[in-house]
Amino acid sequence: MKRSALLSIVSFLVLALFSSCSKSSDTYEAFPCKVKGNDDWGLVKPDGKVLVAGEFSHRPSPVSCGRFWCQNAKGYWELYKADEHPSTVNDKEYRYVTNFYNGHAIVAERDQPVTIIDVDGNEVASLAKIGSLQPNQFNDFNDGLAVFSADTVQGVVDFNGEIVIPAKYYSVNKPSDGRIIALDSRSMAFSMWEDIDSLEESVATVFDYKGEKLFTISSKKYNRIGDGFINGYLPVGIHEGEKDSWGLMNAMGEIVVRPDASNCMISDVAGSHYIYSDDSYKYGLKSIETGTVIKAKYSGAFFLGENHIAVNEAEEGDDPEWLILNLDGTKAVAKKFMDVSPLFGDHVFVQVRDDRWQVIKLDGEMDADQDQFSKIEYMSLNPCYFVTSDHIDLDALIERVGMNANTMDSITFQSSVRTVLERQARYYSSTNKPVAANYSYTDEVNLFPTIEGEMVSETVTFPSKLSHQTYRQEKVIDYVWGNYYWYHMNKVPTGYVFTSKSPSKFTVTFNNYGKLRGKLRTLYSSLVKKFLAYGTEDNSNSGATLIDLGNGKSAVIALESNSVKVMWGNLSASEKSIFSYDGNKEDMKVSFAEDDFDEFGSECP
Repeated sequence: MKRSALLSIVSFLVLALFSSCSKSSDTYEAFPCKVKGNDDWGLVKPDGKVLVAGEFSHRPSPVSCGRFWCQNAKGYWELYKADEHPSTVNDKEYRYVTNFYNGHAIVAERDQPVTIIDVDGNEVASLAKIGSLQPNQFNDFNDGLAVFSADTVQGVVDFNGEIVIPAKYYSVNKPSDGRIIALDSRSMAFSMWEDIDSLEESVATVFDYKGEKLFTISSKKYNRIGDGFINGYLPVGIHEGEKDSWGLMNAMGEIVVRPDASNCMISDVAGSHYIYSDDSYKYGLKSIETGTVIKAKYSGAFFLGENHIAVNEAEEGDDPEWLILNLDGTKAVAKKFMDVSPLFGDHVFVQVRDDRWQVIKLDGEMDADQDQFSKIEYMSLNPCYFVTSDHIDLDALIERVGMNANTMDSITFQSSVRTVLERQARYYSSTNKPVAANYSYTDEVNLFPTIEGEMVSETVTFPSKLSHQTYRQEKVIDYVWGNYYWYHMNKVPTGYVFTSKSPSKFTVTFNNYGKLRGKLRTLYSSLVKKFLAYGTEDNSNSGATLIDLGNGKSAVIALESNSVKVMWGNLSASEKSIFSYDGNKEDMKVSFAEDDFDEFGSECP
């Protein structure tokens, strides 16, 4: 991707985030903070009043609907009431959670499917199935809506469990400002930088929050669209050559600012103004009606309500120097800041120095008795940037892999290379026939099916490279003397052919990055039990079992820190040696929000 494209996308995502924070600010009652002199996390209200000075080792979520989440020592989320003395609502542990909206949140309790709960932790609805579909994942939560994926399509569901948009679109953007944008499978036409004219037309469909179709946008007319609507407007543009020209479309699909080459990007909109950047990646302010108000000269900018903007005077790579300006470009606050939050009510959080934050009004006023803060996390993002089921049927998982003494995933020890490669093609979009010349470097075929919502790694190993070069013999005369001549035979390449050998070994690996977290020991025991039905135990320790399958074949089931693997077939002596697995146990990989957080959210345990 070209640098200009990358910068445009990153800047747009960050500023769209600020905009969504501003719009939803009324639903958040407090944010994580650290009061100066206290190493533990507390909560501060938007007006600077401290709700909790410091009671949590790990950073809590923002407060909404009188509730917030915080992780325990194992990394699981617990639900808390938000008051001066916070207490847990119940004794449950949750793997994935969202903030609350209108009293509801989408969660996956530990080892359970996805559900919607109320503020008391009671189940409101199950999301294990949506209609006839089994959803894979929920993400892009906003305004009480969530995008969900089912197989290869996406739709939208609300926080009551009702379908807003059926799952039939290639992708659905994050709901924002009362609008939802759904894209078809040709969506690359809205983002490609080269060969745009050769791409098929893509159509973006715009819905309201009731799921009613409002209008469509064709890539043949505008081949650039923003991720979502911002305060009533959607940035749309045209890419020509190596340049983007952006304009604005209103909520009913009418163009109010025609795409203009002076707008290399439009990142934020408020009232009758918008923030744009020029081709030097500098930001300025324009009026929808009259044009340029502040020339593009800042390295960053976003709105604070409709009457103020925050701008960064620092050059790229330097420490930020944020100013709060009136819309005419004059200073609303004299001081410069290292960071400025979106507007929450009539207050903003500002970072004065590395370890000092304050809460001020847009004129710079600050309560005289305000606590001093060493940290305020003002992002109103969800604790997890996706929610998926934490329940898995281990017996069904093992059964669907299709393992026995002679078979894995319908592949046997008698299968040909072509058969194995055809099986691999079922898990990829490419339908090209395998060409022998492309497989002369490896003796393995890797398959990655998704089973019971988990990606499983399968490897088929052959006793030789999958293909080899073929030759014909050609006589080459080196020297002639009288009736005698000397020659040698030259090997002339004629192409490649697949090996005639069949697989020698199968390997299946189950990782604990998803639903299998905390379940590897149980999975290990189930796999040992399965393979003992095909042979007899030869050796074992606390982390591995060696099984004799007969006919010179063996199986090793091994527990590793992040996975369980099964190898079986003609194993080497080193592969059958299991002493190195003794004492192994699962690494639970605890991930805490304060350690793993970016503009998209935090990774859950």
